[in-house]
Amino acid sequence: MKPAEPTPKNAPTEENVFDNLMATTYQLTAQDRLTALFGLIGNTGVFEDKVGQIRTRRDFDAFLNALPDRQELEGLVKSKIAQEYRGLEANMAEIAQARQKALESPEIDYGAFGGEFFPELNKRYRLGLDDMVGNMEEFHAARENAVQHIANILGRRVRGETGEFRLGDQVEVVKMTGIDYDNPLDSVYYYEGDEEDVPLGSKGDIIEIVGDEQLAVAFDVDGDYREWQVHPGEIRSFGQNKYTRWMQDNGQDTKRAAEALVKEMEDTFTPKYLDRAREQINAMFDDQVRGTAQALVRKFNLSADQLRAIQAGHDYKYEVPEIEQIHDHKIPFDSLFTLAYRSLTHKLRIEQERPREKVTDESDLRTGVLKGAGANVGLNQDPLGIAREQMDTLAVLLRKEYSVVKRRKIQQGEEHLNVLDAAIESWMDRRKQEGRLGVKYSYERALLYNDKDVYTAEPFSPPSEELHRVVKLEVGNGCNHAKCTYCTEYGRANFFIRSPEEFAEHAKAVRDMLGDDIRSVQRVFLAGGNILVMPTDKLLKYVDTARGLFHDQRIRDRHGERIHTEIRRIAAFTRTEGLQKKSVRDLDRLVEHGLNMVFWGIESGSDAVLEYVQKGITHKQMLEAGRKMPQTKMQVSTMIMTGLGGLKHYEDHVVQTAKLLNELQPKYITFMSINAAPWSEYAKRLAEEQARGENMAMSPEMVVEQMYDMVTLLKPKKWRTKGGNRAKCLIAAYRLPVERIAANPTEFRGRLEYDEQGSVLRQLTD
Repeated sequence: MKPAEPTPKNAPTEENVFDNLMATTYQLTAQDRLTALFGLIGNTGVFEDKVGQIRTRRDFDAFLNALPDRQELEGLVKSKIAQEYRGLEANMAEIAQARQKALESPEIDYGAFGGEFFPELNKRYRLGLDDMVGNMEEFHAARENAVQHIANILGRRVRGETGEFRLGDQVEVVKMTGIDYDNPLDSVYYYEGDEEDVPLGSKGDIIEIVGDEQLAVAFDVDGDYREWQVHPGEIRSFGQNKYTRWMQDNGQDTKRAAEALVKEMEDTFTPKYLDRAREQINAMFDDQVRGTAQALVRKFNLSADQLRAIQAGHDYKYEVPEIEQIHDHKIPFDSLFTLAYRSLTHKLRIEQERPREKVTDESDLRTGVLKGAGANVGLNQDPLGIAREQMDTLAVLLRKEYSVVKRRKIQQGEEHLNVLDAAIESWMDRRKQEGRLGVKYSYERALLYNDKDVYTAEPFSPPSEELHRVVKLEVGNGCNHAKCTYCTEYGRANFFIRSPEEFAEHAKAVRDMLGDDIRSVQRVFLAGGNILVMPTDKLLKYVDTARGLFHDQRIRDRHGERIHTEIRRIAAFTRTEGLQKKSVRDLDRLVEHGLNMVFWGIESGSDAVLEYVQKGITHKQMLEAGRKMPQTKMQVSTMIMTGLGGLKHYEDHVVQTAKLLNELQPKYITFMSINAAPWSEYAKRLAEEQARGENMAMSPEMVVEQMYDMVTLLKPKKWRTKGGNRAKCLIAAYRLPVERIAANPTEFRGRLEYDEQGSVLRQLTD
């Protein structure tokens, strides 16, 4: 009898099929317990390190037993309260210092200032200028335009029978010549005025020079203010011109006189708006002062008596709220089993609901999954191998969704004590939302992207391609550059591109695996770091394959109903080299075949920042690559990475990136803030610089401020298409559905061609 062969060390067994899934489940549950237990303290200390060591239920129970009891926890919280109270005085001093600095140079709201200043200036000098401004730069441009208009007016002269007339002359009516209806041809001019309208001897000021024979005069007729157009022959000058002082003081230089006139009027408005700015500054810092004091009270739910005891240095009684819930460690095995069973049936490509029996513990979960695997696999399939593969995939997806849900709860100010439950429910709920276009892809789509028989890795894509209506196809993976220090998606992946034949097989397998889910697909994303480096004729084969398999397909779903597919967009990533290699004709050919959008990772216009992250490209090269954008039908979405390079490169990043965008005039600008993994070369270098005091990672507030500064420097009114029309541009930052190498602390969107730049800036200010 032939002896049995030894089981390979890593071969799946009934004991190890669930190792990764259960370790993940217990670790995430432990993390929830720590968040609940130490939420008031904010420092889990040694317990955080122990979470990663949990692999089994026994490890998990030992971890829970080692957590502090009520009395120990209350002592820790009271120590934290005392520590934070001691820091209040330092916070108040910092607020006072920041208030003083802000009050020394208050920033006027030029949108409001211009809204009052320019209408008055227009009224006084009949300029007909646009009085809508949104920021300081627009205000000064409009002001300079006004000065030039006024200088032109001050320099004009109109000759009459009694001498020359200028703007601001004091004049008196000596005659009013209307039309002689009996002999109209004898009348040289006709302004429809006679002595009943403006009596002889009426006095006024010339307020506008309309033409060589037409002046607008503001009269005071017996206390009645009226404006009338007169001929130079009907009036005479007397007294001093109201602008003589400005002309004399500025050597009869009309430009300098106009500047002085505008400045004097501007000076009358400025104090009021400076006072408003100071009021806003004080209100903002008053809120900070109140918030600093109240933050401690709210955070620890302190009563007035407790706060007085803390201030006096006395002891007080403090109870940790909801301590029972904190030590409640129920694990949602039944919901977890639902996901596990869906993972298994998806891989086996069968439509089968989970058994109805309620799963209450780990043993039930193991038994149910293994039973389902054994009953449904084919003759040549390995039930244990398939089960472990899918349970490992579920562990990966669960950990990712946990981080997404936790971040969302923090951003929305919600309690995040039971994130694992919410993460599981999030995946389960998506099954009900498959028909909606705005949600992230369903659990089945996530399983598909993690299926090693179809994809080499979950495809990396921009935020807009992480939606249910988009199907991601793997043209290749990795990046031909793969040196960017912040990139942990392509940096560690082997760069490859499938052959056209391999891609066709892959795309067909994806279509078959989608099943009825194909009805919601409206876009295709061709995954790969820089597939535009391929020759155009070769790239067209991939585009044609994708379009041929997913567009205008008439198929039947599992119920026999007809499905008609329609692909509205095919998109891909590109690096600068990809655009450099493509002519306008090349890009337009791609559009004609269906590839009508590329996502271009500019990241920064600063050569210093680009070199800092080893981007392998320069401002000049990006400008050369992008100058063809206004001439092509291809839609190019430029992605900017705020926060890149840290505080040290803040200003250069802002100025040079805005300069590049103003030169490129892209149709889409998307902010994607840096979120480098701790083990990335970028994070390591920045940490070393911070330790030496040379640089620092930017806080979320700093990142938002950098977005504001970049948007401020954009000049969309100067953007023009090839035909001279106003260029279109959507600028936005989104809450990313999956945070990988990028994340955003805020979100906004606005169309620059609709003059929404001011609206975007207000959103960022808020």
